[in-house]
Amino acid sequence: MLKEKNLNLFLLAGWCLLIFLLSHLASSQFPPEFAQHPLSSSHTPATGSLISFLNWDKLHHASAYAIMAFLAWRFFKNSDYRPIQLLVVSFIFCSLYGISDEWHQSFIAGREADLLDWLADSTGAIIALSFIHMKGIQPEFTEIPT
Repeated sequence: MLKEKNLNLFLLAGWCLLIFLLSHLASSQFPPEFAQHPLSSSHTPATGSLISFLNWDKLHHASAYAIMAFLAWRFFKNSDYRPIQLLVVSFIFCSLYGISDEWHQSFIAGREADLLDWLADSTGAIIALSFIHMKGIQPEFTEIPT
C-alpha cells in the first residue's frame, strides 16, 4: 500500500511539474500553432489546420487537468476520505493548482493569467471526476468506530 501511495504521489507530482515547466515557457518559445490567444497574437494558425478548427488551447487545458484529476484521485484514494469527499478534495486540489498556474504565468514574458484557462482547467477536472463517479470507481471505505 505504501509503495502504491508513493507511486501515485510521484505520478501526481511529476504531472504537476510538467505543467509548471510548460507554463514557465515564454510565449515566443511555443510554435505558432500553439498561440495562446489567436485573436491577440501575431501568430495565427494556417487556414484549414486542426489548430484553427477549435480553440485547442482550452482543450489542452481541460485535458491536462482531467489527467491531473485522475492522478489526484488515485493519490487521495488511500486516505480516509469518504467517496464524495475524495472527489471534492481531488477537484479542489486541481482547481487550486490551476489558479496557482495562471498566477505563475502572469510573471512569464508574453504569457498572462486567464480566467477562461482556469475555467477550462476546472472543467477538465470535473469531467474526469464525474466519469470516475459515474463509473462507480470508488475505493473501499470502512467506517472507523469512534
